[in-house]
Amino acid sequence: MSKRLFGICLVWLVASLSGCNTPDTVGEEQDTGEVTAAVCGPYCPGGTYPTRYYCDFNCGSCASGINNATQCTASPACGTFNKCGPGCPPGFSPTRYYCDFNCGSCASGINNAIVCTNDAQSVCCPPPPKGSTVDRGEYGGVHHVELYYNFSSSNPSVGTLNVVTSTCSKTFNIGQIVCDGAPVSVGVSHTSFSQINITLPRSSVARNCVAFSSSQNYQYVEFNFTTPPDP
Repeated sequence: MSKRLFGICLVWLVASLSGCNTPDTVGEEQDTGEVTAAVCGPYCPGGTYPTRYYCDFNCGSCASGINNATQCTASPACGTFNKCGPGCPPGFSPTRYYCDFNCGSCASGINNAIVCTNDAQSVCCPPPPKGSTVDRGEYGGVHHVELYYNFSSSNPSVGTLNVVTSTCSKTFNIGQIVCDGAPVSVGVSHTSFSQINITLPRSSVARNCVAFSSSQNYQYVEFNFTTPPDP
């Protein structure tokens, strides 16, 4: 074997043993961003964060197991993501430190990766599905609105306790809806498998209202409607 070929094989062997290839991550969370760049060197451009250090011969020599390239991922607006290194971007706080061989050596128990979670998780809440409404007008001294939804369970109600998921939290007031930005107490005159009838206080002006309906298994539907002026 020639000295040149032997040298290439030796570099490849060292790189393979030292983690230049891509081992599986040991992080429990999954990255949610979109990969935007693979750059030479250890630094990512603004708006991105490192998710893997590796060997790329286009970036120079990988002798002695040097990782000379970085995989950079676009920073998300919310949620939870994993990154290499000790710090989180603005608006995110560290929730766990751990070892990830994609981020380099973990010798001597070094934690070289971090889980970042955004500080205002409510911005991550997906919007609930929209229900339909039928305005029945004013009679009996109150205004009547029928709310229709497609829940797969019983015991619906207007308003909820707390919506809490793995990525966000949101609170609605029990027994209230919001009309023109202000809470309005409502009554419930009928509930069934797919319908809730509510009553609102009479109003001499039209109102733009939002109501939320929940079932006992924490499904949610949003209702947007406008009530005309009551006589």
